[in-house]
Amino acid sequence: MTPEARLKELNLELPPAPKPGGVYQPVVIVGQLAYVSGHGPLRLDGSLITGRVGAELDREAGKL
Repeated sequence: MTPEARLKELNLELPPAPKPGGVYQPVVIVGQLAYVSGHGPLRLDGSLITGRVGAELDREAGKL
């Protein structure tokens, strides 16, 4: 049974997710470093693209 089905069976409704508690920046650049928040890139099927540019990925693949 899925969690959603179980909640419906118990006549329970979840409240909406809270809004973020602050102002977040997706990227902060310090010198030659970029600190990136969030998660990595996804393929069209939803799987995560992994690898290191220059080792497992070429520059074009790194731009995706």
